Amino acid sequence: MKRLPTFLRGLCALIFFVPFIPTLQAQRYEFGGGVGVLNYKGDLNPHLNVLLSKPGFQAFARYNFSMAVVGRFNILYGKLVGDGGLSPNVYISQIKPNVFSTDIFEFSGLIEYNFFNYRNPKNRFIFGSPYLFGGPSIFVFSPEQLEKGSKVSMVQPALLIGFGYKHQVGQFWNIGVEFGGRFSFTDYLDNVSDREVLTNMQRGNVYDKDVYSFFGINLSYTIKEVICPFKYQQTDDKK
Repeated sequence: MKRLPTFLRGLCALIFFVPFIPTLQAQRYEFGGGVGVLNYKGDLNPHLNVLLSKPGFQAFARYNFSMAVVGRFNILYGKLVGDGGLSPNVYISQIKPNVFSTDIFEFSGLIEYNFFNYRNPKNRFIFGSPYLFGGPSIFVFSPEQLEKGSKVSMVQPALLIGFGYKHQVGQFWNIGVEFGGRFSFTDYLDNVSDREVLTNMQRGNVYDKDVYSFFGINLSYTIKEVICPFKYQQTDDKK
């Protein structure tokens, strides 16, 4: 994969370190990561195909504004592949070349909404919650071969929307599973747009932008402040 521009590397570093700047508050900060699979949907493969799944990895930092609303910074890395030979479209399955492969590096700013107040110790029978999440993202891709004559930026925006379920394990740990779709604004993620460059024959749909998704399992750690009970606190006159 090509070396990321300096401003992208700096922004990624900022995403990780900004949460550490303020004073840590009880149950406000949460850090974690996850593993899963990436998949692609576009001109070569109009439907998600499990045979094209490739491994992906993500790291994230959460800030719990309240029990329901959560801010999240997310970084994702993985690989996407497509194979027109697996397409139900006979024309796409026969035209050559009809495969692609690219690395994906993505960072995003998200808002999560928890449906249940699962962190409240008074809720003895609620230890988890389904949640929705969404927000803008930017991804960098590096296809092995671009269409001849095409001028496509390797840095593209996308809209990320997804859902998941998180479960509290013990006092500090959380485990969850989630699925998120990335709706890009480019039709060249798979190197295929409206026409094949060499033959000028119709090959794809320029109005149907490419999409990729991530399905994974997450593990996170919540930073909690241990508050000393009032009766054990010492006043200045007793020191």
